[in-house]
Amino acid sequence: MAVMAMRGVGPVRGQQVSSVPNPITGALNARYPGWVFPAVSRNIAATFNGKPFFPNLVFGDYDGDRRRDYAVRIVYGKDADKMQTVIAFLARGQTFEPHVLDIGPPDPATYLWPALKGAKDHDYETNKDFVYANDGIMFLIDEKAGVAFVYEKGEFRRLVTSD
Repeated sequence: MAVMAMRGVGPVRGQQVSSVPNPITGALNARYPGWVFPAVSRNIAATFNGKPFFPNLVFGDYDGDRRRDYAVRIVYGKDADKMQTVIAFLARGQTFEPHVLDIGPPDPATYLWPALKGAKDHDYETNKDFVYANDGIMFLIDEKAGVAFVYEKGEFRRLVTSD
């Protein structure tokens, strides 16, 4: 399957819908017909070339069960009604449990980045440093702001990690 890109922005080499596990693709197809990976700016595309993850697809162990979980950033809908959604999928047996983390208009300046277990970060809302107990998901606006999503007590919590 081809790399998804829009005019005026750069594709990321290797980012393909086929990189998403089949149970996740099936769930996305059922809930968000016609979904695609959104385009990113050339600056973001250049940052990701050669990385093992992509601006619209990252993975890690978000719930600490030693299984690979995924997060995707997708666009769905028609024309003026298009929406961008970030969804985490936690591995549960042969399936994945979806958690919608963010919804908004498509923005080629946004992207996902993995937050690694043990990494230090800062929560600007509480003005406190913290360490990721498990892997987390960072949702960033290129050179402007960002939030991290961490899984705690059965749900994802949003932390403002840059402003």
